[in-house]
Amino acid sequence: EGFMQQRLVDLLLNPEMLRVNQLWAGFAGDRVWSKPVGRECWAKPLPERAVAVVLFNRNGSTPRCTAKRAIEAPCDDWASAANLTTYGAQSIELAFDSLPRAWLLPRGRGAGYDEDRAGSSTHALRCVVFDIFATPRVGKALGTFTGSFVSSPIPPHGVKFLKLSNCTSSGPN
Repeated sequence: EGFMQQRLVDLLLNPEMLRVNQLWAGFAGDRVWSKPVGRECWAKPLPERAVAVVLFNRNGSTPRCTAKRAIEAPCDDWASAANLTTYGAQSIELAFDSLPRAWLLPRGRGAGYDEDRAGSSTHALRCVVFDIFATPRVGKALGTFTGSFVSSPIPPHGVKFLKLSNCTSSGPN
């Protein structure tokens, strides 16, 4: 008898997640930064100057799991969403200039920016943010943000999977 948690099935069948996995823009992705307390940003450039970003909350602890068989782990959900901050859920801010502008802006549009490095320009980036895991199997457009994006609280050992696209610089082009 086989069993796979529905949330894992939904994850594996999420079309936007599958697209990010299959798209190639010259770099497989890696950790971009790590900050206290257990906050990490992993990113991968995508074609057409988009970027896939995973904000990872390495902090906190998870409630006791009562899985009887290995296939049932990890345990699905928290007993109460209200408990998340008790266990270490936290919001994570993604400053757009922490990512290489060459991943986000067309060449020659970096406002005097050295396109091989992140964070060198004083001109704010404005990007469309899409939450890939917003709902089971379907993502959700979150809007256009200037300078940075702050996630909703991410559970301990959890992630927020985003796609940034259509970025522009507020400075001269």
